[in-house]
Amino acid sequence: IGRFYFSGEKMSILNFHTIWDNCAVVFDDGSVKVRGRNDTGSLIVGHEDRVDDWTLMQLSGVKQVSLGHALSAVLLSDGTLQVMESGVLSDAGLTDVTHVVCARGVVLAALADGTVQGKNPHGPGISSNPVILAGVDLGTANIYGDLGISDVVHVAVLSVEGMYAVKSDGTLWTATQYEAWADTGLTDVSKVIADPTGAAVFAIHTDGSMSHRGSYGYFGTGVMASAPEWESNPLTDVKDVFPCEGATVAIKNDGSVWATGLNTNGYLGDGTTEERLSWVRSTALDNIQGA
Repeated sequence: IGRFYFSGEKMSILNFHTIWDNCAVVFDDGSVKVRGRNDTGSLIVGHEDRVDDWTLMQLSGVKQVSLGHALSAVLLSDGTLQVMESGVLSDAGLTDVTHVVCARGVVLAALADGTVQGKNPHGPGISSNPVILAGVDLGTANIYGDLGISDVVHVAVLSVEGMYAVKSDGTLWTATQYEAWADTGLTDVSKVIADPTGAAVFAIHTDGSMSHRGSYGYFGTGVMASAPEWESNPLTDVKDVFPCEGATVAIKNDGSVWATGLNTNGYLGDGTTEERLSWVRSTALDNIQGA
């Protein structure tokens, strides 16, 4: 879906993920290049020092990477899942995984059969109390358990207080640590994206429209305000959206790139350094198919 250059070599990008100061780019040959803070070795490069130059992740055959603070989840092309947490890389023991997200200690994995597996957010040996996710008692060990929802095709997570799942019928469901999955009332949803750094959530609908909610975030509505309930977003014809700390970037179906938020050093690509509370087109980028 894109091209990336390393030392003059042109490589095809499969997908990427960025959060806080960490970034991972997954290529179509299954390799991954990373850079960033690398908290407790979360970038899987063999050490825990900051990584300032693009460096090869020590895993191959990668399909998708989800980064979190001191945590990363790596989906391999064979459907298995590797998780790096607190400096320890381990096999999650799951198979037929199609999509994975992680944030603030929580890992959600959507499986090919439509179920969702969730990980105990406390980690091994940290708590002797029963750990609950989506109202399900996962026990006291660092284990994965079925979170009691079916027909899921896509997942997102803010924290234990904000987990989201898109069902095959286009409905969007949400759960918290102690509350089981409940229908949000949104329909015709194709994808849900959450930003743990700003507590913002976006739902893209099949017609290209978009909904949003969150206690903080740049939503492109013209004002800086929280959205405690789901609201219709003014941007249309949306293919994908990438909320992050201080800004939100979206790709339209026509390949144009739009952004809103802080614009330090001209990050939004609109030719200015002015903060943008409404969506502006990024003139520095065009004809983008995806990311």
